[in-house]
Amino acid sequence: MMYVGIIALIKGGSFELQKDNTYNSLFSVGFFLLIFFMNLILLSELLGVLGTYAWAVSTTNRKIGDLALIYLLPYVIWKVVPTFGSSDDVSEKSFYKLDIWNTSIFAIFNYILLIASSQEYVFWPILNQYVGPGFQMSLYLILISILGHFAVLINSTKTKNIRDGDTHEPEEENK
Repeated sequence: MMYVGIIALIKGGSFELQKDNTYNSLFSVGFFLLIFFMNLILLSELLGVLGTYAWAVSTTNRKIGDLALIYLLPYVIWKVVPTFGSSDDVSEKSFYKLDIWNTSIFAIFNYILLIASSQEYVFWPILNQYVGPGFQMSLYLILISILGHFAVLINSTKTKNIRDGDTHEPEEENK
């Protein structure tokens, strides 16, 4: 319950910064890093949910569950936690849309953590254990977002061609 309360405080702070027009991408990165590491520390060190099994001997369901706890749980809680008193001018993005820019930033974040934990600049074996599959997952998300973007682009081009074809009158040829 305290975890949800802390995320609600961070979310409220981000909305207040957006209202004051002082919110920029640096704050967004800071909030993301704060929530990611808070979640990882809570699940691995305090609760002992993660890192109790070696990645190589874990079952597929456990691997999927662990990755969902690390990467998906903070996002879902961020979206589910209500924000009371937020103004209407604060932009809210859709819950399910994969953006190429955001997935690229996610992949870069995972790659930096992978290099830092592999070269032992950051000696945290649990982090190294989960960042490798997280980086692979982020590459798959980039691929899915690019394919989705192309599908929408092709669909909109076909729709535009159909509309343009219907609005033009057929030309009569004089022979």
